[in-house]
Amino acid sequence: MNFLRSRWIWRLILPVLLAGAILTWVGARQALDAMSRVPLDSLVFVLLGFLVVHVGCALKWRMTLQGFGATLNRRSAIRAHGAGLAANLWLPSVVGGDLVRTAMALRDGSRSEALILGSLIDRVADLVALLTLGVIGLLMRGESHVGSGSATTSSVMILGGSVVASLVIGFWGAVRWRWTSLLPKRMQRPGLRLRVALRRVAIWRLVAALVISCGLQLSLLLMNRSLAIQMGTPADLSAWLVAWPLAKACAMLPLGLGGLGIREAAFASIATPLGFPRDLAVSQSLLWQAILMTGGLIAGAVCGFTPQTQKGKPA
Repeated sequence: MNFLRSRWIWRLILPVLLAGAILTWVGARQALDAMSRVPLDSLVFVLLGFLVVHVGCALKWRMTLQGFGATLNRRSAIRAHGAGLAANLWLPSVVGGDLVRTAMALRDGSRSEALILGSLIDRVADLVALLTLGVIGLLMRGESHVGSGSATTSSVMILGGSVVASLVIGFWGAVRWRWTSLLPKRMQRPGLRLRVALRRVAIWRLVAALVISCGLQLSLLLMNRSLAIQMGTPADLSAWLVAWPLAKACAMLPLGLGGLGIREAAFASIATPLGFPRDLAVSQSLLWQAILMTGGLIAGAVCGFTPQTQKGKPA
């Protein structure tokens, strides 16, 4: 059948099958029992915290864009970020949501090169923040936990650090090296605009974006941990600093819709050697997935009902 040949159909089916297989693996009854231990008021509090954190993410994104010359007001930034959150429900990974929020910002008249570079740097800052939290977790665990899955996580952290170092070196080279002359003639003008935007950004904005990203990601981690503790998951902060950022980084891979199934498999495989019961690790991840979906729907509704500001008008 033709619809089975669509890659979007398989991107929907495969994560659902993976999540179903994980539930079967750990036991659906045990997972539901664990999730039912979390009071409703705790879920509402975490959902509100999730939305507040993402308002902060939108403002951080706007700050980064301004460093590259974009003129995006606060309301437009929050609307675009909300649209990206909603898009994460049906697009592969957070990268799809990034594309949607960038497209929304383009409609408000911001410069394309500033939006592309600013959005890329903003996502890299989030990735570096996740790796930073993971490294802190490994350092907190110390020598006594070397045999508890630290070898694998250390290898992944080293690989991720190498990728980030390559991006930093590439960024420095793009700023210092006159590479636009090597482009085809029709690409030299857009390339020059990109280079000018790169040279315009102040270093303090990049450092501020990284520091804010660390704070926002840590806030999300602590929300996850608070829910998991009520389910009976160990409260060891060092283990959380290792497992949760790495699982979130895995969910950025464009393998499913919004990381569904990928996050659960990654978190269970990483957290179990660190002392987490397998069924509780999966249950916590699925509960957080429900928070993500609910928050995405609310953000999409806010985006839909918030009027678009006029181009260049402050808000």
